[in-house]
Amino acid sequence: MRLSELFSLVVLGLISSIALAAQGILPGSGTQTDPFVIEDFADFQAFCGSNSYWANEIYTRLDTDLDLTAAGIYPKAPIGPNNNDRYNGHFNGNGHIIRNLTVEGESNLGLFGYLHSSAVITNLGIENVRIKGVDCVGGLCGKKYGTITQCYVTGSVTGNYYFVGGLCGINSGPITQCYTTSSVKGRSYIGGLCGENDGGTISLCYATGNITGGEKYAGGLCGWHYEGTITQCYATGSVTGHDFVGGLCGENYGTISQCYANGSVTGDEWGIGGLCGENSGTISQCYSTGPVAGEVGVGGLCWQYIGTIVNSFWNVGTSGIGRPGENYFGAIGKTTAQMQDINTFLNVGWDFNAETANGPEETWHMPFNIMGYPMLWWQKDIPGDIAGSYGVDFEDVAALSSQWLRASAESSADLFEPLDGMVSIDDLQIIIDYWLSGR
Repeated sequence: MRLSELFSLVVLGLISSIALAAQGILPGSGTQTDPFVIEDFADFQAFCGSNSYWANEIYTRLDTDLDLTAAGIYPKAPIGPNNNDRYNGHFNGNGHIIRNLTVEGESNLGLFGYLHSSAVITNLGIENVRIKGVDCVGGLCGKKYGTITQCYVTGSVTGNYYFVGGLCGINSGPITQCYTTSSVKGRSYIGGLCGENDGGTISLCYATGNITGGEKYAGGLCGWHYEGTITQCYATGSVTGHDFVGGLCGENYGTISQCYANGSVTGDEWGIGGLCGENSGTISQCYSTGPVAGEVGVGGLCWQYIGTIVNSFWNVGTSGIGRPGENYFGAIGKTTAQMQDINTFLNVGWDFNAETANGPEETWHMPFNIMGYPMLWWQKDIPGDIAGSYGVDFEDVAALSSQWLRASAESSADLFEPLDGMVSIDDLQIIIDYWLSGR
């Protein structure tokens, strides 16, 4: 091919891309191997504004970070606003972040409004979100039947009525490896991750935001947990409400295993618990550590017991409930020192193993070189652990090399503090200092 012909093809390609952008048509074909691609704000507007991108088996990938500050109260959100016009597709955030999203309205509010059971949202960060609505309100989605994995939300979520959560208002599907730090406020069914978990499966997740409920069912992770499963999760934010208030769940009618709550819990009257306000299901391998306050029906783990509790703990020092060694319907009271001792959990079969690369089976690890409570295996707290495999090794060298001398305010390999937005020899020294740590 002659140089002139090659130049002509390049020019034609550029003209074609510009024409597609002008028409609101995203690059790609929407298949799994050739997804639609969001490369800038105009692409994002096109995606949000057309349900032709929301159909079943339509794949979309985000290829850039987006700052929506200038968008104000975003007029084309939520994506898939209701059951009749819902989102059914696959959205891959590709490790990118959407910042400063503001949405105000009534029901099914979030970046996504209503997720069909076939919908999949993965690998997406949403930072400094501000969502205000009436009911079914969440930072990522209002009502969810699909799958969410490896996503997180920071900011604030407020609902005037029911079903308000940091990630989603109502969940009826799988949520895995997600977290929220958002503050959440509402009247009833309020939770750090979801307001209500209705038959869904939540695993390997945590929430740290403060929760404020007005009437009943407020929890650090989930306000109302009904006929679903919550496993290997924790919540650390403070929870304040009236009736049925818990550090993890306001009320549990499902199964909870290998979970803990570490925040203060305050309620006015009935059903106040360090882990669950009321339990009508099964709880196993859990503990709570937050101080508890209330007038009637107050318990270190749950105030009312109907189900079965095994291999579970609560912190008698921070909760102010019970004595060390006391058996409370199967849960054992522990001191703060015992709660920060890995042997407390190993002795009852909790899975701790630092070898987490390449699809690990282990679940927990203790904080690196500091005292604290168990962390999930995918959480990074070792300096130099860029790849997130709870160790510093060749994976991290490869990640640093891929960003070497690349200026970026958000580089994961910018390790040396104060951060300067450049990956250089100072960051390599962190890798050297912590080589093979955690292994």
